[in-house]
Amino acid sequence: MNEYQKERFTKTIIGTMFHSVSEKSLSIFGFSFKKDTGDTRESPAIDVCKRLLEEGAHLKIYDPKVNCC
Repeated sequence: MNEYQKERFTKTIIGTMFHSVSEKSLSIFGFSFKKDTGDTRESPAIDVCKRLLEEGAHLKIYDPKVNCC
């Protein structure tokens, strides 16, 4: 996913949430780079989540394949 697509996807999410995600809780299902792996390196989800956090969203991220610690 290139930079334009990540930004477009993020803007779509924000637009769907009435143009503001500030103080809203959003769930992210799937954070890894590839299906059925725990590899998050270069995952587009990282940039999308960073942008949503900058906009004030509260994120709850779930990916059963990714270990957090």
